[in-house]
Amino acid sequence: MSWRGFTPGLLFAAVAAAASIPAAIVLAPILGRLDAHALLLTGILSVYAAGLAATPARAAGVGLAIGALGLAMQVFGAHLGEIAIGLTAALAICRSGVLFRSRPARAALAEGVLGLLAVGLAEFLYGPTAFGFALALWGYLLVQSAWFLVPGTRRSAESAAILDPFEEADRRARALMGGA
Repeated sequence: MSWRGFTPGLLFAAVAAAASIPAAIVLAPILGRLDAHALLLTGILSVYAAGLAATPARAAGVGLAIGALGLAMQVFGAHLGEIAIGLTAALAICRSGVLFRSRPARAALAEGVLGLLAVGLAEFLYGPTAFGFALALWGYLLVQSAWFLVPGTRRSAESAAILDPFEEADRRARALMGGA
C-alpha cells in the first residue's frame, strides 16, 4: 500500500498510532519501556518510508536503510530522543534525496522545519505509557504528512529524469523515429 499524499499520510498516522498501543503493551515488559518504544518507532518509520516509494525495489531499500539505522542506534545505546532525531534525518534524506528528488535548498528547508516540528511535537506529547507513546507517534506522523503540502517538494524521481535535458532530447528523438 502507498501513502504518497497528505490524506493517506493522515490515515497511516492514525492506524500506526492505534496499532502501537497493544504492541507497546506487549513489548514493554520484555524489552523495557524505552527500548520497546524505540523499536516500534524504528519499525513504523521504516514502513512509512517504504510506503512512500513508487517501486517495490525502492520501498525495500528505503525501509531497510531506515530500519538498519534505527536498530544500529538502539544497539549502540542511543536514547529514544536521539533515535527519533536520527530517524527523522534519515527519513528526510530518503524522502527528498531518493524518493522525491527536490531542489536541494527547498528540500533542506522543508525537511528541516518539518523535522524540528515533528520531533518537538512528539517530545511535547510523549508520555511514559503506551498511550503517551501512541499520541507522540501520531503527532510526529501528522507533521511528517504535511510534507506533501509544501509547494515544490513533490517532484518524483521519475519526473526528475524527464527534466534532464539529455533524457528529454532522447525521448523526443525516439518519438520522432516511430515511437521506439
